[in-house]
Formats: sequence, structure tokens, C-alpha cells
Amino acid sequence: MGRNGPSKNNYYKTLKKEDRVAASWTLQQLEISIGRKVASAVKEKVPGWTHGQPIPSDVLDEIFADESITSMVSGKSGTAKGLDIQI
Repeated sequence: MGRNGPSKNNYYKTLKKEDRVAASWTLQQLEISIGRKVASAVKEKVPGWTHGQPIPSDVLDEIFADESITSMVSGKSGTAKGLDIQI
């Protein structure tokens, strides 16, 4: 299955072959941006937390309720165009 998992692979199959590389790059950039933002937020809320350690579910709930993170996915932050973009 690999890192992409079935949902990304299924999505890529719906695209024209010439658009798949651009879509992959875009999704990777969003994954990196969101991952960094979430990791920073966790470190603020859980002192001493490092990558690979479990994160309490209430902390994740609070982080993903934060508009600055959800807006990255929806495209309303001004820093990312969101997942629903034309490639």
C-alpha cells in the first residue's frame, strides 16, 4: 500500500496521466504544510512532545478545531489554495 494509501492512489487514477505528477506534488506540499503546522501546535500544547510520540485525542480535537489549520485544507487561509484546486 505504501505511504499514499488507497485513497490517494484511487484519486490519482481519476486524473489524466499527464496531470498525475502535478497532483502528487501539490498534495505532498499540502501534507508537509499541514504536518508542520500540526506538529508546532502539538509542541505548544504538550511540552516535551516529539515526533513519533502519541498525541492525546483532546489535544488533536482542539488543534483541528483551530481555524488556522482547517483553513489550510479548505483554501481560505491565503497561504494554500486548498484541496479543491484545478491542476
